[in-house]
Amino acid sequence: MRTFLFLALCLFANVSFSQEQIDVLLKQADNYDKQLKETEAITKYKEVLAAEPTNFKALMRLTELNAAIGSRQLKNKEKLPYFQQALDYANTAYSSVDTGSADAYFLLALTAWKMSIVEENNKEEAAWLKKWRESAERAIKQNENHAKATFLLGKWHFEMTKASVLKKAAVKTVYSGLGKWDIETATKLFEKAKTLDQYFVQNFYECAKAYEYNNQPTQQIETLQRLVKLPNRTADDAAWKAEGKKMLEQMK
Repeated sequence: MRTFLFLALCLFANVSFSQEQIDVLLKQADNYDKQLKETEAITKYKEVLAAEPTNFKALMRLTELNAAIGSRQLKNKEKLPYFQQALDYANTAYSSVDTGSADAYFLLALTAWKMSIVEENNKEEAAWLKKWRESAERAIKQNENHAKATFLLGKWHFEMTKASVLKKAAVKTVYSGLGKWDIETATKLFEKAKTLDQYFVQNFYECAKAYEYNNQPTQQIETLQRLVKLPNRTADDAAWKAEGKKMLEQMK
């Protein structure tokens, strides 16, 4: 699939595009991004790829945007097309553009997480969970200050801690060397991600949920109080902040 995507992008590439024109398209896409106009941003990033199929910024944002939009869908069959598209972009970014970079591994971790959500086969789900953790760890190895990769590794520990006995058993059976998971590691990683990106709304939200799970109300309240004051930087931030506000009110 990723090979087809890459070849298709190459076929549509307009060699007459100058770097200046590509930069203009990227600026337009970035402006839409900042305005939280996802549909318009996606259209512009696709125009960038039509002109330059290996543009990493466009591939990265298309991966993230498709992953985000897919996460909002209610049913797995509705999520899957977005997650598959995100995976294709991520694989293209990794295999054809920026193999081995922290950002490239981050994209692999992000899409592995999303694919694990919709995978119905236990063995395949375990494989995605393995890739999620390993890719996040490799991203951090390349850049120990990568906020998003740090968040994803914390999210992995949190999700595995909450997972059913059957899922944990399946992961241990298929990948006995995957390593341990625990809620303390999850909160530690979420806290580190806070210091790396003080405006990362999703990280604050998941951190608060992890403190709730681990019965740490003082830390949960402190995290929620900071969460609700953060600016919106993605189309999902308002919803996470609203949930955080509800959690905070319920604790009074």
